[in-house]
Amino acid sequence: MESTHGENTPDASWEQIAPFLDDGLAQLNEKDRQAVLLRFFEQKTFLEVADKLGANEDAARMRVTRALKSLRGFFLKRGLTSSVTVLAAVLSTNAVQAAPASLVTGVAASAMLHGSATTSGSTATLIKGGLKLMAWTKLKTTAAVSLGVLLVAGTATVTVQEISTHDWGTQTRTLSDGSILTLESVKIGHTNDFAPDPSSTSLIAQFKLSGAKPDNPLLAEYGSLPFRPCRMVVSGTDGFEYATLLWHYSPQSGVVSSCFFPRDSEKLRIQIQHREAADAPWVTMAEFTHRQRLGKDELWQPEQAPITRDVDGMQLHVDQISLLSGDPNTLPGESRWKSYMQDNCANQLVTVPWQLLKDGVPLTNWILQDPVLRDSSGNAGRVGYDYETTTNGWMLTHIIQAPDPRKVWKFQAQLAQTSGFDESSVVTLHIPIHRVAPFETNVAGYPFRIQFFHNILSTELLMTNRPDVRLNFLHAEDQNGQSMDNNRIGFTQYGFQMVTDLKAGGEWAQTFAIGKNIPVEFVVKPRLIKSLDEK
Repeated sequence: MESTHGENTPDASWEQIAPFLDDGLAQLNEKDRQAVLLRFFEQKTFLEVADKLGANEDAARMRVTRALKSLRGFFLKRGLTSSVTVLAAVLSTNAVQAAPASLVTGVAASAMLHGSATTSGSTATLIKGGLKLMAWTKLKTTAAVSLGVLLVAGTATVTVQEISTHDWGTQTRTLSDGSILTLESVKIGHTNDFAPDPSSTSLIAQFKLSGAKPDNPLLAEYGSLPFRPCRMVVSGTDGFEYATLLWHYSPQSGVVSSCFFPRDSEKLRIQIQHREAADAPWVTMAEFTHRQRLGKDELWQPEQAPITRDVDGMQLHVDQISLLSGDPNTLPGESRWKSYMQDNCANQLVTVPWQLLKDGVPLTNWILQDPVLRDSSGNAGRVGYDYETTTNGWMLTHIIQAPDPRKVWKFQAQLAQTSGFDESSVVTLHIPIHRVAPFETNVAGYPFRIQFFHNILSTELLMTNRPDVRLNFLHAEDQNGQSMDNNRIGFTQYGFQMVTDLKAGGEWAQTFAIGKNIPVEFVVKPRLIKSLDEK
């Protein structure tokens, strides 16, 4: 669970983040920003957020959580140490009071039109005109504006440790508007929140932009655009491209961090690209080269698909894992994955087909959670994912980040039960809703810690030494029997966080199930698909 700082008062925290919140919201992609505005400024339930965004409730919840993590990373880079839980509490407590009526009524109308240029402009106008407390300031040209870049998932916090530097001097490029883009350094180190373990390393690049004109796409005010206009692409001698979203940051920033890059190529090609629209082709603005010292591949023997694992009396089948590489515009129809890839400037889609059987009968009350992808060259990263159900109980887990397709991969995940729990594993906690010191309790033999971070209720199962269990949220209601299910804002394997109304007081009943959690790993050689014709 993330560390928190409960000693700060909500007002003090709000005063700290308010001057930076405009830039923080601007660096979110359009849908993430709308989700935050709807959830915290308009105080919509997750079901209502989902309806406005044209998604299901779980997807809306994940989008809000991802956006909060991105904001947390943004604030951390400015010396503001606040957990996701505390950040949600601060926004929930202060945002609605700060937002005028014009924003509250206008964001919903804008969200219903998501995906169009008109929507984004409308949303940006509402923000600029309404959130006076946030002092929305246009991103102006300065003598030297640093260019900050983060991993596509948007929550990486760069805290450099044990850096190995292999720099061959700085490189400068003159852009079409006469500005100068400088690649100051490229290093390999331990930097990334998405690294699955302390030994994992990332590529870290430092950029600086100076003399830019206002229309330079690197200075684009992202709140006014329905898409991200810039990205960085790293490739090696084989030409396979690793794309990373570019984010606009303050002059104190200027770092790009990526878990995945071609580690066996002595020469790296680093391109900065931009596009005029979400479906427009990418145009290279500047190109740099970097030479790195080569590592050594591990010898992993791939398993032949389909792969079967016997897990707790069940059979888990994983079919051929594939990687679709190329322009997301080649995806058929109006696929939500096409839109998702475009939003995040991605050019890869990993698909993991799997099925779980018990006595030959498909089970659909389990999912593969928290995936990690590794390759034999040393790439490793926690990756964003979603899933869908197809026929005969087969599931498809989709991932938009990928390590080296020429290498052998390790796909690691947690097979987690989501329903159908034994009655003995279902517990209900009765929690008084008022500010109290953290306390621990034991219910039906299961130890819990209950604590409040401002108005956020955190419930944690104290069994973190048990990787085989997972806390599953089932239901919450207040003393009047009113459902509080939509108040969830975050979760981990062992805990959940919910927004409460401390002024209302009363008592909540939270019902959980302690379910099974089974770590699984598959060693595979992915099938690289360069066009849909190859499927």
